[in-house]
Amino acid sequence: MAIKEITYKDGTRLFRIDFRDQSGRRVRECGGRTLRAARTLLEQRRVEVRQGTYVNPNDAGEHAGPTFGEFAKTFLAEYASERRSTYYADTIMGRRPDTHPKGIIRFFRDYPLAELEDDWTAFDRYRRQRLGEGLSPGTVRKELLVLNVMFKEARRRGLVDRNPLADVDRPRETRGVEVRPLSREEIERTIAELESSEPWLAPIFRFALATGARLKEAALMTWDRIDREAAVVWISGDNKTGVAREVPLGRVAAEAIDAADDGVRSVEGYVFLDEQGQPLTDDKGRNRISQRTAAAMRRAGVEGASFKSVRTTIGTELVGRGFSDALVGELLGHAWAKQNVTGRYYVRVRVEHLRPLVEAFDRWISNGLETDTKGVATGTTEEVGSNLSVRAAGVYLERETGIEPATLSLGS
Repeated sequence: MAIKEITYKDGTRLFRIDFRDQSGRRVRECGGRTLRAARTLLEQRRVEVRQGTYVNPNDAGEHAGPTFGEFAKTFLAEYASERRSTYYADTIMGRRPDTHPKGIIRFFRDYPLAELEDDWTAFDRYRRQRLGEGLSPGTVRKELLVLNVMFKEARRRGLVDRNPLADVDRPRETRGVEVRPLSREEIERTIAELESSEPWLAPIFRFALATGARLKEAALMTWDRIDREAAVVWISGDNKTGVAREVPLGRVAAEAIDAADDGVRSVEGYVFLDEQGQPLTDDKGRNRISQRTAAAMRRAGVEGASFKSVRTTIGTELVGRGFSDALVGELLGHAWAKQNVTGRYYVRVRVEHLRPLVEAFDRWISNGLETDTKGVATGTTEEVGSNLSVRAAGVYLERETGIEPATLSLGS
């Protein structure tokens, strides 16, 4: 039979063509998902055999080009190394058995790229096998995206003519577990538990809570990025957006830094150290922060939360108090904060614009929104946000122009 229909357990239907090459050897090849595509390919192969131009994959030998494993080494050394994350290496080489057991390399190491280029069904089988091993659809989808990037790069380098991943169905992207915000009471219980059981971790949690820093950004904080006089913290650009930012240093963050400063500083200058006095800058160290925080939350009776809840709490509370999404996004270091034309080209958010946000959150953590000694009145969410924003504008104008805000008018 020249064409055979094959139906897999998951309902996938494929057609396989069967023919003989110039030497009379039998060849079987995937002909696609439709009978028409299989007939077209079979006719093309028969023409190639008659003309003597057909190349049997088994004859490719040394001319097949690099294997997947060989190209993976090049890809990781020359492409993935330019990226900030170790995600490519972890996924391809299986360095994270908790999320990507075995790694992609185990399945395709010895296959020539040229052979994989013409056999997209190999990746379809890979997809089904990974799902059958119990991996989540989201994890398998991410692995297929990594393979897609690899073959795009191989095509740019002229190693393949097409990307076989274009024909592979990816599992539907499922929404992950929603990260919920913390209440003020939950924050107090978590901090109390950390101070009792993980005293080295409590300052990191409080610093992230008061600045909006990501876990990695807090772990990488160094003393030379803290300006006490200007009350500013410089967040490193070694993050998911690749952009450094300036964040106001509020009272709660300053207290967290003071708690971490025991007078014994690491040679590298990192602010936050573990119980052994070692930096927490590698994946293992950051995983400890995440895992120990989650465990402390559970002991404190805070369920369904994690270190990520810190940033969700900040965003939720500040937006609820009338601050714009754009300003909150700037404080949290979101790339989307400047995705529109105005934000990208014409708006330059300064640190003083963000200071009211930090002050408002400091106030919420400590005593809620109450009248302070500087006369910022309480009231509705919109009134508080408006008053704080006006005060920030006044501070900025006085600094830049030397004119007190009270002397400025709309007509000046």
